[in-house]
Amino acid sequence: MEDVENADDTLRDLDHIRVPPAVDENTLTKTADINEFFDKAYDRISEKNARTQRVRDCKVCRRRKVNKYGFVSDVSTLRRHLGAHHEDVAARKLEAEKANKVQTSLDNHVQKAIPKEHAAPYSDDLFKSAAIEWLVETDQPIGAFEHPKFINMINVAARAKNGVTIPSRWTTCREIINLFHQYL
Repeated sequence: MEDVENADDTLRDLDHIRVPPAVDENTLTKTADINEFFDKAYDRISEKNARTQRVRDCKVCRRRKVNKYGFVSDVSTLRRHLGAHHEDVAARKLEAEKANKVQTSLDNHVQKAIPKEHAAPYSDDLFKSAAIEWLVETDQPIGAFEHPKFINMINVAARAKNGVTIPSRWTTCREIINLFHQYL
């Protein structure tokens, strides 16, 4: 039995099939403006020399009921016609080109980040200094450091990965009242 595969492991009888490359429909071609304002090209016999010409009809001229709206299907001729007879079309094209040249901005999309407080890395000396400052500023007795509830509070705070959130006065007051009602 003869080999039915090619060197690139495709079947030999499928060699004649050519797959066209995928075209992105969102991408505009270089003649997108022409395709927008002119119909598809067709053959017409020339009035001057009885030869067949490839022409395209101007959609704008036909809508405005202008006598001659068929033009030779040459891109430069069609663009010249648009520029000379349809200022509104030329103005729209210039506006589109200006809009493409304007650099976009992220101002409407960017949100300001809330700055996080930078916590100093822990050290025994820093903790001792902060604890003594707290003791002096709040007129606490020196024995407050040895109180089991203070030690428990420090141990709970030490397990926090992203720092500790200190409750406000209002929250603290509400919690104390809730504890009072709970133990009544």
